Amino acid sequence: MKKLNKLFAILVAMAMVLSLAAISAFAADPTAVNATLTKRWEMPKGTTNPGGSFSFTFVQDKDASDD
Repeated sequence: MKKLNKLFAILVAMAMVLSLAAISAFAADPTAVNATLTKRWEMPKGTTNPGGSFSFTFVQDKDASDD
């Protein structure tokens, strides 16, 4: 009976590992993330629109030691 319990435990562990591997195989590529940023321009009534434009630059803020 003990051998059957060990075999069952091994099979359950293998099933969990294989299910995690299958999920990670279809995960999105972390380097191909598209991000959008929307700037909402609100002005009080009675003021004129200065007609400005905005540009944003995204920089990865991560040290090499964070891996």
